[in-house]
Amino acid sequence: MGRVELAGLDANGQPERDVFLKENVDELYPRIEARYAIAAQHIRMKPKRNSEDSHTAEMNVLEIGCSTGYGWWLLNKNTKAVFNYFGIDKDEKVIEAAKEQSWENLEPAQNAPKFVHVGDESELEVMLTSRKWDIIIACEVIEHIPDGLELLQKLKRYADIVVFSCPYKEPVGFWGSHHVLHQLEEKHFRGFRFQWIDPDGHITKKPPQNVPFSLIAGVYDQTKPVITCELSTKGRYHLTLPLALMSIVMQTSVKPDEIIIFDDGEHADLRDHEIYQRIFTMMDMYEIAWTVIFTPNHGQVKNHEWARVHSRGDLIWRIDDDNIADPCVLKYLVDELLHHPEVGAVATRIIDPCNMPSTGSTVVYSGGIRENFLYLNPQWAMDDKRIDDMEHLYSSFLYRTEAASYSYRDDLSVVGHREETFFTHQMFLNKWKLSVLGCHKGVTWHFRCQGGIRSPGTIKEMWDNDESKYRQWLAERSLKLPLQVKIMIVDGGIGDHYMFKQVLPKIRAAYTDILFVIGVAHLGPFESEQDDNTHFVTIHAAKQLLGQKGCDPDIMNPYKYASENCTGTGAEGQKAIQEAYRSMYIEEKRGDYLFGEPGKPSEA
Repeated sequence: MGRVELAGLDANGQPERDVFLKENVDELYPRIEARYAIAAQHIRMKPKRNSEDSHTAEMNVLEIGCSTGYGWWLLNKNTKAVFNYFGIDKDEKVIEAAKEQSWENLEPAQNAPKFVHVGDESELEVMLTSRKWDIIIACEVIEHIPDGLELLQKLKRYADIVVFSCPYKEPVGFWGSHHVLHQLEEKHFRGFRFQWIDPDGHITKKPPQNVPFSLIAGVYDQTKPVITCELSTKGRYHLTLPLALMSIVMQTSVKPDEIIIFDDGEHADLRDHEIYQRIFTMMDMYEIAWTVIFTPNHGQVKNHEWARVHSRGDLIWRIDDDNIADPCVLKYLVDELLHHPEVGAVATRIIDPCNMPSTGSTVVYSGGIRENFLYLNPQWAMDDKRIDDMEHLYSSFLYRTEAASYSYRDDLSVVGHREETFFTHQMFLNKWKLSVLGCHKGVTWHFRCQGGIRSPGTIKEMWDNDESKYRQWLAERSLKLPLQVKIMIVDGGIGDHYMFKQVLPKIRAAYTDILFVIGVAHLGPFESEQDDNTHFVTIHAAKQLLGQKGCDPDIMNPYKYASENCTGTGAEGQKAIQEAYRSMYIEEKRGDYLFGEPGKPSEA
C-alpha cells in the first residue's frame, strides 16, 4: 500500500497523517525531524540501580500515533543511547506497514522496534500499564482527539517524561477537518515546558509571531516539575512586597517557572517604579515568567482559586506579601513532594522574627484540626523535626494540583479567615498527607506590618461570618465546638503518677465527649494511655493552658486537697491521695473548661 492510501484523506481531501516509508526518509519535513530531535534529548542510559548492577538500564519509550515507524529511526539518529521502542497506532494497516519497513536494518544499529495495533481506549490502557515507561511521545496526536488534552494529562501518570507536539494556535480548518482541537497554546498544557518549531525546523524558546504551520512542543519531566508561585498583595508596594518578591527570585537550586501577582489594591503599574523595574528584570534574566493581575478588591480566596485552575504549574507555591522565604525553602519543599508521593502539601515553619516562639517542652503544638483552639500550630515552632501527620496547614505552603481537585470555599468574605484551613483539611480528608519541614530546611519569615490583603476596609462582621462557617463545617464533621477540655496536673514523684494512673479510668468513665490534657512529670507510667482523647504534656504546658483560663494551678495539688479534706498515713495516706484525685476531678470537676468559645476565634 502506498503513502497516499496509508495517509488517508479527510472530508476536504487533505491527508490525515504524515506517512513516510523507509525508501523516502530523505523527504521528511524539517518540522518532523525537529520534534523527534527534542524528544531524543531525553533518551539516555539510566544509571545503575545499585552497586551490584553490572550494566546501566535501557529506557522504555512508547510512541502514541507512531504512523509507519519513522519516528523510531529519527530518535535513533539523534541519540547514542540504546533504548526499547514501542510504537502504537489505531490504524491496523499503518502498523502492518511499519512492521514491513525493517527500520532496524538502517544505520545506526539499535534494538529492533516493536509496533502494536491499539484500537480503543481499553487496549490503550493495557499498553500504558504493561510496563514502567520512561518516556511517552505523542507528536501531532492530541489535535485529532476530542479529549486529547485530557489524554495528555493522563499520560503523566504513566511515564517519567512526556513529550508532545501539535499545531500552535491553529485556526479552525487550517490543517483540515480531521483536526478537532484548535487554538492550542501554552495555557492548555499544565505541567509542561515549551519550545516552538517553525516550518523550516528551527527550534526556538519563544513562540513565533504570525508564522503559519508552526508547532508547539512540550516536555513534562516528573523530576523537574513546573512550579507556579502566587501571591496576593494590597497596600504593601513600598513595605514588604519587594522583599517577598526578591526572596522568591533568589531561591537557589530550584526557582519557580512563573510568578503571579494579584494586585487587590491600588492597581499601579509597578514597571514605573525603579525597584520593581529591577525585580522584573531579574525575573526575566532567570527566565521566570511573571504577570500582574489587577483584581477588584475581592480578597485572596478568589485569587487562590484562579491560580489553582489557570496557572501553569503542577505544583503551586502560595506565599503572602509579608512572607520572606530563606533561599533554600523552595528546593526543600519540592524535594519533599518528589520523595514523598503520598504528601499533597508541605509547608515550612513560619516565624515572626520579632516574636520568636518559645522552645523546648514548655509549649504544646498540634496540627490536629480539633485542637487548633487549644494548642499552637507547629508551623510557629522553631524546631528541626519533620512532621507528617498534620491535619491542616497555615498561610504559605506548596501543594500538588493533583491533590487539589476541589475548589476553594466561595462563600467566605473578603477577609478569607481560615481559608487555608478549609482548603488543606479537605486534602487531608481525601487521604493525602500534609507535612511541615524542620527549620534546618529553611524558614519563611513573617514580617507583620500594616496593609495586606485583609485590610483596610475589613470589618469584624466579616471575620465573624467566616468563623461561623468554620464552626458549622466542623460540626458537620462531628467536631463539636467549643471544645470541652479537662486539664489535670500530676506534679509529684513517680509514686504519685502510679496512684493517679489507678484513678484515671474512673475519671474517664465519668465523662463523655471531652479531651483530657494531663500535665505530668513522668511520662513512663502513661505510655499505654495516650490516645486521641487523652494527651499527656509537660506540667509547665498544662499550667500555661490553665493560665489562659485564669486558673491557679495550686487548686490541683492533691496533697493540699488531702490535708484539708482527708486523713490518714501510710496505705491510708495513699488512699487519701487517690481520693483527692477522684474528688477534685470527678466530684468538683476541677480543670473543666471550654476552649474556642464563639466570639473568640483564634487563627488556625
